[in-house]
Amino acid sequence: MRIGNWKVAEDGIEWVGQFADNYYIEPHRMIEKGSGKRSDMYDWLLKLTEKYWTTKKDILDVDAAFTYAVIRFNLKFDPNTFAKTLHEQSRIMECTMRH
Repeated sequence: MRIGNWKVAEDGIEWVGQFADNYYIEPHRMIEKGSGKRSDMYDWLLKLTEKYWTTKKDILDVDAAFTYAVIRFNLKFDPNTFAKTLHEQSRIMECTMRH
């Protein structure tokens, strides 16, 4: 299934847009949490928000791909962790993104 520039493939989420080649997240890595102040947030979703080549739409699309992948791959999902991640993404995008 393709959502924007992201593809939920048989074995993970893959970037299929421009500017970055071979950006791929395996299912077990999708739910990894960060460290320090981000220890209760999904790390990959935050890392992607900080990439210079992602737009706001790309981030919203990867969030949708993530939720689809969580169900597809039967991953252990914590809605509170996801909510905190989305809040932090919004903060990052407000500070850094122009589109």
